[in-house]
Amino acid sequence: MRTFHGFHLICLVVSALLLVSCRKDDTTAPTMPGPTLTPGQSSFTLRQGDSASTTISGGTLPYSLLVKGDTTRVTAMLAGTVLTVHALSAGSSSLLIGDNSSPRLTVGINVTVSIPPLVANPPGVTIVGTSSQNVTISSGTHPYVILQQPNPGLASAHFVDPNLDAVVLTISGVSTASGSTAVIVRDASNPPRSVTVGISKIQ
Repeated sequence: MRTFHGFHLICLVVSALLLVSCRKDDTTAPTMPGPTLTPGQSSFTLRQGDSASTTISGGTLPYSLLVKGDTTRVTAMLAGTVLTVHALSAGSSSLLIGDNSSPRLTVGINVTVSIPPLVANPPGVTIVGTSSQNVTISSGTHPYVILQQPNPGLASAHFVDPNLDAVVLTISGVSTASGSTAVIVRDASNPPRSVTVGISKIQ
């Protein structure tokens, strides 16, 4: 009888050990996230002519610029961990940066280039006789050019300095005749932007 109870006790102990062992085997180790390559800024929206920079971190140095994107719209330079982009023309471009690890880590940078409209302030002038009025042309991309002069029998127009970011367009009356005309100014954007300045000429 004692032998039976002893055998029964041994069976219980073995069963308990097997149960504990099975529970340990069922424990799944948590999945740790792998290393990543991270930009300080993953997308840019720039005006034509502007530049911006961001710092890359993570992964294994040195980093390299794997894809330069559309170089007619954006130029990019990677110096160490700093990526600098310069906006050339309207549109978008995608860059790809990689690190020195194996397998290589990569990260994409998106750049959108916008061209703001050309602005004339004021948008129209009234010229009395042979007097003059000034209009400030701004935004867009300089240098600016006069695409269309006003009616030569009523007025003339010229820039003080077309290479400035904001330039003065001087409009002058050339006679005592009355009428309406306009001058059209174009910038150097790609594609170009233009603005029309209305001119009301009175005696």
